[in-house]
Amino acid sequence: MTALPRHLLVIGAQCAAMGHLDRLEESARLLHSVLTDRHLGGCVPGLPDGRSLVLGPGLTGARIADLVREAYRFAGERGAVLVVALLGHGFTPGASGSLYYMGTDSQPEVRDQAVEVGPLLRDAADRDGVQGVVCVVDTCHAGGAMPNSSELATGVRGGSARLAVLMSCSAAQQSIDLRMSRELAAVLQQGQAQAGQFVDVATAAGALRGRLPRQSVGCGILDSHPLAREPLWLARNLRHAGNSALPRTGTPGPRARAELSAALSALDPPLDHSQVPATLDDASALLTALASRPADPMTVRATRAAEGLVMAFRTVELLSGRLGGEVTTAHLRHALGAVLTAETELPRVRPQPTVADAVDHFVYDHPLSDPERLRGLTRFVALLALETGQDPSDPVVRQWAQAINASTALNDALAFARAQRENRQLSLVVSLHASLTGDWPDSLDAWLVRDGDIVDRTQFETPEADQTSVEKALDEAVLWADELACELRVELRRLDIALPAALLLKWRPEEAGEGIRIGHHYDVVLHWSGRLAPTRLLRKLRGVVKDRWEQMVNCTGDIPLDWLDRHAVQDRDVLRGELYKGRYAKGIGLLHHPGGDHPLVELLLSYTPVFVWPQNDDRAAEWPDSLDRYWPTMPVGIAQAYRRRWLGAQDDPVADLRLVWDSGEWLAFCRSVAQPVPPSAPRPCLEDT
Repeated sequence: MTALPRHLLVIGAQCAAMGHLDRLEESARLLHSVLTDRHLGGCVPGLPDGRSLVLGPGLTGARIADLVREAYRFAGERGAVLVVALLGHGFTPGASGSLYYMGTDSQPEVRDQAVEVGPLLRDAADRDGVQGVVCVVDTCHAGGAMPNSSELATGVRGGSARLAVLMSCSAAQQSIDLRMSRELAAVLQQGQAQAGQFVDVATAAGALRGRLPRQSVGCGILDSHPLAREPLWLARNLRHAGNSALPRTGTPGPRARAELSAALSALDPPLDHSQVPATLDDASALLTALASRPADPMTVRATRAAEGLVMAFRTVELLSGRLGGEVTTAHLRHALGAVLTAETELPRVRPQPTVADAVDHFVYDHPLSDPERLRGLTRFVALLALETGQDPSDPVVRQWAQAINASTALNDALAFARAQRENRQLSLVVSLHASLTGDWPDSLDAWLVRDGDIVDRTQFETPEADQTSVEKALDEAVLWADELACELRVELRRLDIALPAALLLKWRPEEAGEGIRIGHHYDVVLHWSGRLAPTRLLRKLRGVVKDRWEQMVNCTGDIPLDWLDRHAVQDRDVLRGELYKGRYAKGIGLLHHPGGDHPLVELLLSYTPVFVWPQNDDRAAEWPDSLDRYWPTMPVGIAQAYRRRWLGAQDDPVADLRLVWDSGEWLAFCRSVAQPVPPSAPRPCLEDT
């Protein structure tokens, strides 16, 4: 452990001229709690009066500068490392590229009413006695926070100053909703598998880039002290062998912290230890203290919140210990998606595919239909066990369920998890790739697939080569597959339908069907049939698309999707050049319907496994947020959104969207059965160059 004291100052400043930041206090408190955790950040208050978190009114630009100066003078007197976090609004005047942090009285582009961050950090790092400065900046234009390196190299300390800065975005970018601070807290709580004993700003920046794809998270390090006793770091790495004795709590998460803070602050009289518990023992002690109070509504609320925290600690302990060595982000995504898809309502805030955040969601943001908070939690545990090939009725799991009074719920969850797994095993694949012109084909190819293996395959003729005959053939294919599924004693619930680009734009196969829409009973997932009859170019790009799918699966944070407007796709040569250079390396969404422009759709699908576009252009501003909520449930979630619209029960903006979902399983299937297009065959939509 370190011998150097670590001082902390977290400032969260609102700016009246820039609009209220709704999640500023939450983000600042969450980051502060991690940095002051004795097992993680190990920081003590950085101001002489015992404060380490400064929020609220009165934070003018001048006051902020005074607080930072007070903190670095205090650190210099104590021979401490100073950790500073600045959250709020910022601007870079003109083309200067230098960040100005804004206080309550600051005005855009007015330098003398804001704080120039670079010189302030320079002075802090160059202060005699300060053993180093670590700074987190979560503002717009945060990349302008680094001071001039030459000024530190020739400063008072003769180049021995030490500074490390983590910045939420580039100097030319906007920061989004203070997401970086909350994601940083999660990164530090979880630890990093490939990092050393400490998580420094470079390691944190690397982890955050996958979580914040719309922000260019950066870091800057100026560290040349020849006798430095330890590296500059943000937190101890809980996943490093050298820190094996430290507790791996993973909680409390942001939802737990918000509910506990609100519940405890409302108690009258207040509780002596009103801080949010950081360990299972602390949470149990809080429950004991609450049990001695009168059972008024405020105490009941606080007790329920504390009981939830005990439940969360026990669950994270189970999943980190019993399953932790096997669980991957893909496993978490599948389990989380399956549980959320089965609910009648989606959460207000999308949970991340991490153990801590998923547990935080199931305990503190559960649907009204799950008042005991046990259904979603036990389903998640059971699914994770099955996903990792372990026995979900293991005695250790049974003991966990007994400890949280969830034995019956676990039995129900095991039945749910096994049914979910069976439903995922079987799929009817129907492809219209036989059309060489990209329009209605004269036959459909059909495969019944179970656990990735082809059970049977056949072909259905469409003599008229039009929509009517194709829909009749699709009905026949579903009947054929249902009969085979009955013989296998497995229910068929999923249809994977592959279409040429032109038909993707004008046909909705989930609305076909005799007697009732196919999409009412089956989850219809759309794919691009071009991968089943690939050109030479598509064969060359297979690895690129597969790599992008893997990146999307392992992404936490913002949904991995680039939204393109009309201007971005207007010049086809420019767009092709951007794709060639590797830009738009995630899923791609259009903010407009492409009309009949199927060459554009084929071009984009050649480079991405996931493609989204609207059926109409009425609610463009609402699509990204709506898709963000539905993302964990995809691709089945969009089929459910269509059903809700048809029934008039719910009309989310996501139901305006169309989705091609060429997952890793689909890409592998295509490669196993694909019949490449001969060089002489016509492919009018995509140039094979």
